Amino acid sequence: MLMIYFTYDGYGRSWVNGNWREAHYERKYHKSWEQRCRFWFCCVASPKRNQITDISRIISDFFMELDVVPSDIAAGFLLLRNFQKLEREEAIRHNPETGITKFLSGVPVRDTTLYITPNDASLLEKAVHYMHFANGAYGWPVYVVGNQCGLAKIMPAICCCCCRPQDSSDIIFDDNFCGCNYTALQKTLKLMDVDIIYVTYHCDIGETPFFVAIDYNYKKIVISIRGTLSMEDILTDLNGENEVLPLNESREDWLCHRGMLHAALYIKEKLADQKLIEKALERDPSRQTDTYDLVVVGHSLGAGTASILGILLKETYPSLECFCFSPPGGLLSLPVVEYTKTFTTSVIVGEDVIPRLGLRQLENLRADLIHVLKESEDPKWKTLSCCLLRCCCCCCRPHQMPNHNIEDYKEQKMNARLAIDHTLDNERVLSLHHPLYPPGRIIHIGKDDPDSDDESYEAIWAGTKDYDEVLISPRMMRDHVPDSVLTALKQVAFKNATR
Repeated sequence: MLMIYFTYDGYGRSWVNGNWREAHYERKYHKSWEQRCRFWFCCVASPKRNQITDISRIISDFFMELDVVPSDIAAGFLLLRNFQKLEREEAIRHNPETGITKFLSGVPVRDTTLYITPNDASLLEKAVHYMHFANGAYGWPVYVVGNQCGLAKIMPAICCCCCRPQDSSDIIFDDNFCGCNYTALQKTLKLMDVDIIYVTYHCDIGETPFFVAIDYNYKKIVISIRGTLSMEDILTDLNGENEVLPLNESREDWLCHRGMLHAALYIKEKLADQKLIEKALERDPSRQTDTYDLVVVGHSLGAGTASILGILLKETYPSLECFCFSPPGGLLSLPVVEYTKTFTTSVIVGEDVIPRLGLRQLENLRADLIHVLKESEDPKWKTLSCCLLRCCCCCCRPHQMPNHNIEDYKEQKMNARLAIDHTLDNERVLSLHHPLYPPGRIIHIGKDDPDSDDESYEAIWAGTKDYDEVLISPRMMRDHVPDSVLTALKQVAFKNATR
């Protein structure tokens, strides 16, 4: 019943009858998706709920004229995964033309690709160090999931708000009654010489939790921003339209993700109103004898917000650094990405789907999905059942497009993507949005065979456009989890340190 509610399209008949482009039906379609979104996010009691209208329009534009059912999407994903594998195999076979020697969790490795070497050991150590800060921003849920007996570890340190020290009320804001989130943060950073200046767990649409701390190990002031953990955060993620960065010298081609820009502006305003950076610099003059520079870190939504916040603060703090772990793909336009390469390092693990997600990538995914479903000569039941049997160690495999080779498929795929631009109204074509990419220089950590149980990772410097396509993989969400990122980073850093 839930599946029918979420996927039933009551306006399909209008489209079939040729009346789809009439404004009357289009308004009804947008309205139906707005009602669904308001139902899904009914627990969000925010004065900014009016943004749901904009978000529902983005979703309805994506599904408009996509006449499929859930089983079609499942079959299409299975077919796409097979063809993505075939494309990678073909690229390696044509090495003299492509220059590709192998793929590292979906990212091409060419003759010119640079591997992470022992010379980069200090950078990897810093990345591991600041990943703990990004992890700590999530509070108790991620700590409990990522640590063995995590709940038992934080329970003895939990106390109600009446029993907390008086000075903590000036530091901690909007934590729960027992202070679980702040307790988990302290446990996460307990092995480091850190002094927490300010932490807020206030969460709203375009307003995400963060904390400010002094890192005496690296002599830095750290701003760590939380990733997606609530319905409000999801709405911030979904508000993915392009918006011009509000800099002193505004440039029209410097575009970014609207929802994360609002979150960055919120944090910047908090930093200025409460003079948090100034307080951190003056916290302990006896220990802070050297210059303390600014570092902004975050994971997922926090990484995207951290990158934009770093751009906004760079003019005031020229020595600022930014570490973005698993940042979203639809974040910055190419001119901004080139600018951030001077001070931003991004870390992406495996076949993580989030760095490959943006409005343009979603539109291409939709075109590819429709194309493989149209071209496949196997019935849907056979595609789904054969995949299930292969999971059960059966050699059965569906026959896909027997009349075409992989080169024909790639050409038809590009034609299908281009056709979208001409068949839909310009105001509804997501691919006409300016393409956005992950920020900074990118360290990609992956494996030669992502499907193997071997957890031996390698790391390379990846290109910005290596994440321009959504990869269908069983690990596409697992590789995004903060603990997976930290584990992979630690392994690569240890391997480099022992070389």
